[in-house]
Amino acid sequence: MERKLDNLKDYILWLGEFDYSAKPFCEVDAVLLCLISYFDLELVLQAQKAKAIRSAKAAARRAAKKAAEQAGQASGGKAGKDSATGLTGKKTRSSAVPAQPIEIKEPEGFFIRDCLPMAEKGTISVCITGGEQGFTEILKAAAQSKRFGNLWVSNCVDRIEPENDLQFSAVTFSWENDFSFIAYRGTDNTLVGWKEDFMIAYTRTEAQKLALQYAQDAIGAAPKAAPQKPRKTKLFGKQPETSCTQKRWYIGGHSKGANLALYTGAYLNDEQMSQVERVFILDGPGFAPEVLDLKLIKRLDPKATRIIPEHSIIGRIMEPQITDLRVIESSNSGVMEHSISSWLVDHGRMAAADDPHPSDMWINDTISEWIDKMSLSDRICFVSELFDALMSGGAETIEDLSKGGLAGIDQVIRSFKGFSDTTKKTLSDLQQAAMGNAVKRIKDVPADALDTAVNTVKPFFKSAMDFIIEKGKGVIGGIL
Repeated sequence: MERKLDNLKDYILWLGEFDYSAKPFCEVDAVLLCLISYFDLELVLQAQKAKAIRSAKAAARRAAKKAAEQAGQASGGKAGKDSATGLTGKKTRSSAVPAQPIEIKEPEGFFIRDCLPMAEKGTISVCITGGEQGFTEILKAAAQSKRFGNLWVSNCVDRIEPENDLQFSAVTFSWENDFSFIAYRGTDNTLVGWKEDFMIAYTRTEAQKLALQYAQDAIGAAPKAAPQKPRKTKLFGKQPETSCTQKRWYIGGHSKGANLALYTGAYLNDEQMSQVERVFILDGPGFAPEVLDLKLIKRLDPKATRIIPEHSIIGRIMEPQITDLRVIESSNSGVMEHSISSWLVDHGRMAAADDPHPSDMWINDTISEWIDKMSLSDRICFVSELFDALMSGGAETIEDLSKGGLAGIDQVIRSFKGFSDTTKKTLSDLQQAAMGNAVKRIKDVPADALDTAVNTVKPFFKSAMDFIIEKGKGVIGGIL
């Protein structure tokens, strides 16, 4: 009998009324917080600051009105008299109550429940390639739940610096004085973000350095937990008291964010890592051995949980060796299983699948063989020329590439034709590795797995062929 699995929204609806004292933090919560980190949460903070300013101004007006009324009562409610003319009338401005300075205390964070108005209006954007994918409905459910709505959101950082090949975003979610979760966002839709993904094959990226610094600052600055008075909230009433214990930390990320979480866990010092309960690595790539000492991952291993869908491509690039590996079910198929919003739940835990699907092995083998054959200098050359070409038409995002039309694509193609011999050979090696691994593996792959692999890549080949036919010339042949 086939299992009936829940999606992430179902999990919130079923367990959303339980806080973390009733049901401890688990891997599904980590997945959901990494999903929420894809939203532009800076917009919510700006809205909360604007609300604080409006509230302060309204309070100042009320205070001024009350002071004026009290001043009028003190003078017996009589109108003022002009000493020179003897005429009576309204008090002059000079005799009015002086205006008090407006004191505005800007919020340093907000609760997830504060995201609800913007989510309902559709004014909060999802920073991810591929569009909405059901993210906003999940955020709405989370914002209206006790479990997620009462989480405090702080330290939102979002930096995009094309000149430094940098796309970095991080946020901290906290529940009272009990625990905090640092979530690193994965790749957004910017080309600089995608370029940085490729750069992990040959260097330590700026995002990795910032991720480590973010966690060091957060954990290092965290005070020893003090007793917190129960407070009342509009939605859920009194929250439970917490005991005077050391705050616990979790770290996680999806896709490139998983790589940042892995890097951070590998490089935090022993004292800081003693405060970290778990590092969640959600379908993200590992590291090239030429770039990072893989012994550092062994040090992290006892506190790491790695989660990948049954069909995983991104999460098996330079595959990190983590003992606690969980292969899970997705409502999508093929390469689209990478979408975190499609991951499924079974009785309050991530829904376990069988081993990684065999149809993906030839893709993973191809990528591994291709990277292994390239020297570091060849990797640098290839990535630089590829993304210089993609950005040559003025595109800044993945969507810009398609919006630019044929004129923009023409510019990209001309740049492709200017590739160096090193990059042309790199592309040729990729083609040969793909064909060679396909031939080696085809006899070992079950028929249904082969069908899945074909259906996964068919749309990409169809798009490429349609483009070539439309342009009426052999583009790929012209490049190589």
